[in-house]
Order: sequence, then C-alpha cells, then structure tokens
Amino acid sequence: MDLPAEPRLRWLLRVSARLLGAGAEPVSGLVLPNAEFFPDAFDGTGAAVGKLLSRLAGYAGLPETELRLGLASPEGEEGGGSCGTGACCGSGGGHGHGDDKPRARVERGSDGAYVVNVQAAEARHPTVLTTALVQGVAAVFCTEVGVLSTFAPAEIAGAVEVAGALLGFGVLLANGAHILQRGCGGVKVVRATRLPLDELAVATAIQCELFGTPERAARAELDPTPRTTFDGAVAWVRANRGIVRLVRTDTAAIEADSYALHEGRSWLGRVFGIGRARGASVPTDDDLAALERELAPGSGRGVAKPKAAPADAARQKRLAELRALVDESLDG
Repeated sequence: MDLPAEPRLRWLLRVSARLLGAGAEPVSGLVLPNAEFFPDAFDGTGAAVGKLLSRLAGYAGLPETELRLGLASPEGEEGGGSCGTGACCGSGGGHGHGDDKPRARVERGSDGAYVVNVQAAEARHPTVLTTALVQGVAAVFCTEVGVLSTFAPAEIAGAVEVAGALLGFGVLLANGAHILQRGCGGVKVVRATRLPLDELAVATAIQCELFGTPERAARAELDPTPRTTFDGAVAWVRANRGIVRLVRTDTAAIEADSYALHEGRSWLGRVFGIGRARGASVPTDDDLAALERELAPGSGRGVAKPKAAPADAARQKRLAELRALVDESLDG
C-alpha cells in the first residue's frame, strides 16, 4: 500500500517533533484493544462510557484532570452516567441541545472542567467510541500543555490525532480509520478519524521507533487492512531511522526540512525491484541485521522472547554470510 505523499510525511515529522517537545509520550506504553487494557464489561450506558473515558485519561497521564462526558441521547437530549476516577460523567455539552449543529469534541464547562462530547451513534460502535474518546483525551492533553497554538487552525484536528498516537493510542486510531460496516447494500468502509489510515499508521510507527514499542504487539491488535498499512509504515520508518530520531534530538532540523527522505520499502523489495522504484540495490548492514533477527530461532510472533545478541565476532560472521547470499543472488 502506498505511503502518504512526501509533504504529508514531512508534516507528520514536524508535528511529532512539536508534540514531543510539549511532553507527548506513551506513559502507559502501547494501549491495545484487549482485555488487559479494557477489562470492564461494556453495556453501552452513559456510566460505562464515562468509565471508559476515565480509563483512557489515566492511560494518557491525565488521571487528575477533571473530565466530564457529554453524551447525547438518541432524542438529542444530553445524558450521562456515574462518575469514574479522574473523569466525572454527567450532563455537560453533548452533541444535542435540540439542534443539528454538532458540538466540538472537547469544550470547557462553566466550572472549568473539560467536557468530552460523544454522539449516541458513536457510543453504539466500540471502535468508533474508543476513537472518539481518544480524540477527546488527546485534545485535552494538547490543551493542557499549550501546544495547539503552534498549529494552524486547519492542522489542529490532525495534530490532535498524532498526539493520540504518540500517547500510545495509535492502534486504536488506526483501527478507527478503517472500519468495515455491513449493511443492506453490502460492505462499506467508514472512517472515524480526521487523518487517513496511512498517516495514522506512520504516526504509530514513529511512536514505536522513538519509544521502543514492540511493533509485533501493535500488529497483533490491528485489523487486516490497518495491519498491512502499518507494515508499510514500519518499513518507511526503518529506512529513515536516522531522520525519525531527529524528531527527538534536533527539532530545528525537522522544522527547517533540512533532510532527505529515503524509500520506504524493505531491502528485499529494493533487491528485487519490488515497489514503485525499479532495479536492484544492495541491503545495508541494518537491513541484514534485521533479517538476522527475523531468521533467529524463537523469533515467531508473540511466542518466544528474543534471545541475547551473539558476540560481535559471531555476529559479523553471520552478517557476512547473509551478505554473500544476497551478492550471489544479485550476480545471478
């Protein structure tokens, strides 16, 4: 699957640099849509939605920030639920008010509390709901750290979702960017995010690279199409690892666009001319080291823990053997 256009890739790096400078980081690690992170039974009530909001706020490092759920009922009247730790539920600025004008995802209540607005239709679909709540929590984080003023108005909604990915919610957002909805007319794709799937996949891959998040863990919880898109994003990040790391170490270089991006294909794709570019190329030492890890015993997804790295001499010998095999294939 194609990557975002280069201007958008540069935008993602620039936005990530600003957000990291403001303190965006996955304080709870990579948050996954499984029972480990979401153990509570969900019955669709306002109380359950409020508890979910509270849990996500805690994962984002906002347990003491006062949040209130604004949940619009199907009739357009606001509803709420019982309070949860750090995120009180109750009436407060939902999408209703008897008119068709939607409310912003996050507003400030008269008491200064943040109100995260969710529509009744969003609350009926688990992926759409978690996407909406992540958008709300990420927006609160960005407001709290004062970073939103650094973005143009048209950038803010997208920057909030990049913040969500950096806070550890990338898998939830990527799944929310490509939802298969079945109906009388067949299957259609619904997107509950502002950013498209390919951009959220890149933001998630950037987070994995910068914070050492296991990519296999992310893949295991992504839906099929987001998983394939994420694989392409990971390949791009690996090909641009040095530049991606500048996001943390040299914000000025990222802001100035003083770097050149490389192809985002795996070395096998480059060796055999697979992808948009044509012609063979030799893999780098990093490529070979990655292949060595993939071929190592016990490297099956989510099964065995990776073994300790071999001694330098043995490792260099193994890399030389791999390079000889690749050279032989190119000569042939």
